[in-house]
Amino acid sequence: MTDYKTIRGKKIKSFATDLGNDQAEGQIFYSETDNQFKTSIASKAWHSSANLGTARYSAGSGGTQTATFLAGGANNPPFATKTSTEEYNGTGWGAGGNIGTARYRMGGCGTLTAGIIFGGNYPARKNETELYDGTSWTEVANLNTARMGPFSAGTQTAALAASGSGPPASSVTNTVNSEEWDGSSWSEGNNINAARRDGSLGAGGTQTAAIAAGGTGDTDAAEEYNGTSWTSVTNLPEGRSGMGVAGIQTNCIHFGGPRQNLEYDGTNWTAGGPTTTLGTARSSVSGSGTASAALASGGNPGSAPYGNASTEEFNITVNTVTAGAWSSGGNLGTSGVRAPSVQGTKDSVLAFGGEGGGGITANSETYNGTSWTEGNNLNSARKSPGGIGTATAALGCGGYNGGGLALSEEYNGTSWSEGNDMNIGRDLMANAGTQTAGLAMTGRDIPVTTRNVTEEYDGTSWSNANAAPTALNLAAGCGTQTAALLFGGNPGYKNSTFEYDGTNYSTGGNMGIGRNGLGGSGSQTSAFAVGGADTAPSVTAAVEGYNGTSWITNASLALARRRSHSAGTSQSNSVAFGGASPYTNSTEEFTEESTALNLKTITDS
Repeated sequence: MTDYKTIRGKKIKSFATDLGNDQAEGQIFYSETDNQFKTSIASKAWHSSANLGTARYSAGSGGTQTATFLAGGANNPPFATKTSTEEYNGTGWGAGGNIGTARYRMGGCGTLTAGIIFGGNYPARKNETELYDGTSWTEVANLNTARMGPFSAGTQTAALAASGSGPPASSVTNTVNSEEWDGSSWSEGNNINAARRDGSLGAGGTQTAAIAAGGTGDTDAAEEYNGTSWTSVTNLPEGRSGMGVAGIQTNCIHFGGPRQNLEYDGTNWTAGGPTTTLGTARSSVSGSGTASAALASGGNPGSAPYGNASTEEFNITVNTVTAGAWSSGGNLGTSGVRAPSVQGTKDSVLAFGGEGGGGITANSETYNGTSWTEGNNLNSARKSPGGIGTATAALGCGGYNGGGLALSEEYNGTSWSEGNDMNIGRDLMANAGTQTAGLAMTGRDIPVTTRNVTEEYDGTSWSNANAAPTALNLAAGCGTQTAALLFGGNPGYKNSTFEYDGTNYSTGGNMGIGRNGLGGSGSQTSAFAVGGADTAPSVTAAVEGYNGTSWITNASLALARRRSHSAGTSQSNSVAFGGASPYTNSTEEFTEESTALNLKTITDS
């Protein structure tokens, strides 16, 4: 009788605790803790990742699951084509270089640092071709036939554009033309058999081994290209259009709409199963990556607004992936706009002062990661004060109560005591640092004047420091007195970032979303920009993370809020609470993405 050792070349081992790594795939082991035989099996599933900074559909894309570009596209209402590019690093989206011609429904392929887009639409069919080096786009030789919605495949030096809708724009005339790009120019190739547009969006193989499937009118037609000619192959199980695609000709997946993945092995199509349906139903979705590690981004959900910002990753893995997310914590005792300490962790936060449904307050509360507890009040009630330090060593400064305040108070974990006043009374400032090395940047004094002033606190008194590059209020700050960030703010909806080194300000990377009244937490190299009012204008739930160089999108808050606050020493331990529009006392905590081995118990049934 064949036994397990003969099949696998190893004995069944006993472990005191469950295995927890990828090498356990397919291995049977005995859990001494649970008294059970177990194994790990790879599964297929989509999971959500951070949203795009700008909702869009029918964008050009290329790359891998951890290094993708998404260029152009459109959203509506009102209808608008995009010039912006976003780059994905496996966690979130950051800003890339703008394309030269705004358009949507173009072809795209290649990699993040060697990408290509071509064709497109609006207000007319486009023949422009542009190349991307990971920083900027360069326009090169045009397609011979202008078209929208072409199939695309290949690389920046060997690309394929097939079919699509050709000119004129006043009619929808699908072309059978195929063209090949050699890195310098396009040349005519043999025609595709079935003229169509809006089939699989993304890189479906290479220039000499491509797959085109679906298209106009939800056709089920599928064709393969061998570098010379197109050959009809097994039809799709059902007609589809506007699909994303990832992989190569002999191993690819097609996805989009409220339907399962379709997997192609070079001969047959197979429905992927219920776990392979996108979490957010949409068509005109952009795809990139491989058949076992794919990325779906943007798309059209089928109802207004037609642009979608959803991003999902598909994996075939022995691990269960739990996406990073914000989850509900305990409610504040007082709803409204509160001021926090900006240091500490999400298990140790201080909130004080502010304004809620009951007016301006002197209340002070601490959070332990589960619930808020009322403490001793401020000596002076105020709204919009600055908050510096930790839950046991805090500094409250400035604020408003009938006028701009210069008052400072220190907190020792139990009670508040008066400290020396600021040089300039103001509210709506950005803060960083500790109780003995604090920083107050920009703000608004009374009468209403937005300031660029900077003041530093040494534990006893305030002194003037170099001014910020621009006058702001409702900006966010975080970090230390010698390594701080100042970002966002008003007037308008700023996306600017400035880094402070204890003496001077320098310009950092811009946020993807301009906003004011946002929360800020973390350090100069690991910061969060949370919520606020954006350029729509609307209250937003968007969150972006800063890595010391650039901002990338992160998991959104469950509740859109402005003039709320975020606290924590880094992205991984941040908490957001309070806010206006309307006043809220809710709290949200951030938990990073995690993976766990997908273990199965073996039974005899």
